[in-house]
Amino acid sequence: MIMADAAQTSTLSVDSEILDEGTSSPTTKKTKIALKRTRKSARLAGGPAATTSDASVVLTLMNRITKLENFVIALSSKFDAQERLIKELTPPILPTTNSLTANPPSKKRTCALYADIVKSDPLATQVSARLELASSLRTLDEKSVVAVLENLPDNLQGNQSISDNNFLDKLCASCPLLPKPVLNFRVKCVSPTVVSRPTKVKFSSQSDRDTFIRTFSKALREFADR
Repeated sequence: MIMADAAQTSTLSVDSEILDEGTSSPTTKKTKIALKRTRKSARLAGGPAATTSDASVVLTLMNRITKLENFVIALSSKFDAQERLIKELTPPILPTTNSLTANPPSKKRTCALYADIVKSDPLATQVSARLELASSLRTLDEKSVVAVLENLPDNLQGNQSISDNNFLDKLCASCPLLPKPVLNFRVKCVSPTVVSRPTKVKFSSQSDRDTFIRTFSKALREFADR
């Protein structure tokens, strides 16, 4: 109690010195200025009126920010709707190309839907691999019964197959060991300067083709009607 009374007495003494400006010393004036600043800071920092005003300002700012966010969202939705509408109303513009100089469409095109199915389904990948293997085996099987003859007489006309049939019939008749092919045709050549187009002959089995290849040169040398 004695210390509290002493502190109160000291405070009253300081206040009385501050109010008495006529007899104040330089030290007392400095104390007065510091006290005024302290009271002003206290009012700004902890006063009830200041706290209520700050809360009101913060609430107002938050409301404005919320309104701005809602406005931006509404504008974005409106822009998206307008963009979709413009795309729907705009007709597709095809590039103008000359039909004579335009590149022909490629024959080898992959269906996008089929490619997507093959990528996503492992079973489809296996089926595709088996189909590719079967196609390769079929190609090998077809090549195994086909032989190619070169430098045979060629008139470069459409009726050359008739002449080739007559020639092969006579050649096989002159040599009993020479198997007779079941089909023959000339290979198309791009260059117009080709003198003799290659002749492909097809047999009923691979063994007949192999026998024909081994015997053809000898039979051709001994053939009188060359």
